Amino acid sequence: MKKRSLKSRALALVLALACAFPLMPALSTDARAVTQAQIDALEAERDEIRAERESMQAGIDELESQQASLLEQKYALDAQNELYRQELELIDEQLSLYTQLVAQKAREVEAATSAETEQLAAYRRHVRAMEENGSYTYLAIIFGSSSLAELISNLDMIGEVMEADRRMYDQYTSAREQSEEVQAEYQEVLSGLEEKNAEYETERAELEERIDEANQLIVELEAEIEYTTEL
Repeated sequence: MKKRSLKSRALALVLALACAFPLMPALSTDARAVTQAQIDALEAERDEIRAERESMQAGIDELESQQASLLEQKYALDAQNELYRQELELIDEQLSLYTQLVAQKAREVEAATSAETEQLAAYRRHVRAMEENGSYTYLAIIFGSSSLAELISNLDMIGEVMEADRRMYDQYTSAREQSEEVQAEYQEVLSGLEEKNAEYETERAELEERIDEANQLIVELEAEIEYTTEL
């Protein structure tokens, strides 16, 4: 079999360089990663507690209207306070998860940006290698073939190089799109955290006020119970 020409070997070298670049690395995923579903599940728990609180408030109002025993009213207020405390804990947990989610997305942005940068550098190296071998044009290689067998071999090689070109460009495009997508997700989660911060602060202040009011009523009820017991 005839040895390949210098042009063919140069083209083979370019192809080898193109194929030597690694595929775009996948973003690592943490098995302990926070998800929006976890935050939504906590919100569902809060909805249940709110519904239970409303039902309990109706019961407390009924006890007052029926002039129920002071002890019954105190127990009801204690139970209501416990629900307030549970909701405060859920708010703190939601805020913690949101904060973790933002930090998680920030790490994903860093990884995606790094992957895009590496893929762009690889693509540039590939283009530079092709430019450095620019004197060996595809047509020159085809018409420089000395036999039908060499022509067929060169055509195959040219096809492989063109495929490597397309693959390298697709990998870079994919890395860039993934980076843009992750950055958009990060901005969305960050905005969500800012909104939730304001919302939770308002809700926390309202719940703490209700706890204070309930505690004051409990103190008054305990005083009345003690006074009644002494009679």
